[in-house]
Amino acid sequence: MQAFSSVLFINILIFIHGQLINIESKIVNNYCSNFPNPCKNGASCESMPGGGYRCICRAGFTGNFCELSTGTSTGSSSTACNNNRCANGASCQSVPGGGYRCICRPGFTGNFCELSTGTSTGSSSTACSNNRCTNGASCQSVPGGGYRCICRAGFTGNFCELSTGTF
Repeated sequence: MQAFSSVLFINILIFIHGQLINIESKIVNNYCSNFPNPCKNGASCESMPGGGYRCICRAGFTGNFCELSTGTSTGSSSTACNNNRCANGASCQSVPGGGYRCICRPGFTGNFCELSTGTSTGSSSTACSNNRCTNGASCQSVPGGGYRCICRAGFTGNFCELSTGTF
């Protein structure tokens, strides 16, 4: 966990009787009490002695702001897909921010794959035609009509949207 400084410098320029006066204020306070919580996914903000803060992530999340899903869970916390509403054999994918999306099988559509399109190609090769893979990732069809993204070195995430910081 990385702590962030809450030292805030405010420069105020005031004109008094035609003269420019520069007032500089230094505010060092309890960051978490004085500013909106910068932490994501239900993480708690902890003020640090001498200023700054850090985010205490719930199980299943990581990152400076707990913005990244680890895809795992421990204890009573669970990943977004544990109680998903995906229907008709759809697969569930966790997405950054703690949500999920349903990957529909051919012949189904809707947020939860609850609607029949009335057609079924029977071919899983069409799954990659509208894929969301990013950063040069390749798309691989999976049984059941879904797909997965094969990330290039230096990227991770369901759609290879996250940089690992190493290349």
